[in-house]
Amino acid sequence: MRKTVSFLFLLIIGLGCGSQNRKAMSDFKLDPDNPPISEVQVPISIDLLSLQNDLNTQLGEILFEDEKADGENLHIRASKREDIQLQVVENGIEYTVPMNVWLKKPFRLANVEGEGQIDVKLRTTYDIGTDWTFVTATRVLEHEWLEKPRLKVGFVNLPVEAVADKALERSRELIETAIDDQIANQLNLRAEIDAVWQQLYQPFGLSEEYPSWMLLQPLSLGMTRLVSDGHTWSSVLTLKARPEVYIGREPNYQRPPELPAFHWMQEPGGGFSIFIRTEIPYDEAKAMASEALIGQTFSQGSREVTITDIDIYGKGNKMAVETSMEGAFNGSVELLMRPKYVRRDEKFEIELEKVDVKTGNLLYKSVAWLMKGKLEKELKKQMDQFLNDNLEILRETVQGQIESNDLGNGIQLDGNLSELEVRLALVKIDYLEIWVEMNGELGVDFLKSINE
Repeated sequence: MRKTVSFLFLLIIGLGCGSQNRKAMSDFKLDPDNPPISEVQVPISIDLLSLQNDLNTQLGEILFEDEKADGENLHIRASKREDIQLQVVENGIEYTVPMNVWLKKPFRLANVEGEGQIDVKLRTTYDIGTDWTFVTATRVLEHEWLEKPRLKVGFVNLPVEAVADKALERSRELIETAIDDQIANQLNLRAEIDAVWQQLYQPFGLSEEYPSWMLLQPLSLGMTRLVSDGHTWSSVLTLKARPEVYIGREPNYQRPPELPAFHWMQEPGGGFSIFIRTEIPYDEAKAMASEALIGQTFSQGSREVTITDIDIYGKGNKMAVETSMEGAFNGSVELLMRPKYVRRDEKFEIELEKVDVKTGNLLYKSVAWLMKGKLEKELKKQMDQFLNDNLEILRETVQGQIESNDLGNGIQLDGNLSELEVRLALVKIDYLEIWVEMNGELGVDFLKSINE
């Protein structure tokens, strides 16, 4: 298994076909001027047990204190009797807060004190603002006195439940604000997403073995509704993009725009289907063919020629392979080839369409034509190998990254690339532009809490 180069490779694996309906591969027609939009899907989760522990730690023992809880001179202090317990409900969290309540109030010539025990139940609902801030609203639902507070005056205990209820009513805002502040501190969603957004514009390597790079070309960003299994809040971060793969050279860095406004996304479907634009530069094909053929001698009867140079470039809608020779023939032969993807074999096949001999000597032309069969065979072999090697690099890189791959930081991928098909091959002057569709299945476990 090839070692993971970048965590960002996770982003390109969970891809869906944007807002389009997924179609059978054989029925799809790709328009390079209006390419399909892919959706990058990144599972995220919030560990509710960690959130509960963090709340208990950050809130401390003293939950609130008010020296004028009744508007006059009633001093009330609430402290945790036990840890706060958390339970997920629809669109929010409910808490049971066990508290000890201490009261003090001036009475005649002395201060009198008393204690009681109470359980307060609260609910926090959430939303996410357009600026990606995690917005919560906490309110007290009810409270239950387990031990009613009394103020001791001499040998007499005076019940002050009504006074304590009023004090708690006036102090509930302190509890609600404290919980909202702690959740906001623990779930700094905007900071997390902004860091991801910055990284999305960085080109990143797909493999340590092959020179291949991904540029995501982000368009928009959103998130699905949070759902819970009782232990975690889970969601899927969804990025619309037009990803591109560059083989050989690293693409230029793009400075990211401002983080787009937040919006809720539909729940994604299963599996993945991605469309990727790939550039295969002719320079690499030239280097490979030159290494194999330059200096090689071809013979026809008593005549011999030696390959001295090879150039590869785009010419119209054909790939041109120009071979310079010296010996019995001094000049060059230009072979015009058309790359054809054979779906049945899942491979490229180069078809020769035209041969031009660049010399004014008719005898040389006849020699070149006699030699054309051997030369064509060797050049076709090199071009077939080059294109299919690049296709295999892409296939192996994707499969190697998604198959039982531990990315670290609690992220585990396990998937299978079931289909890879070249949808379109366009000949450009300096490179071959290929549009590839990949389909498969993927399981993702994102075990690290976003608040860690």
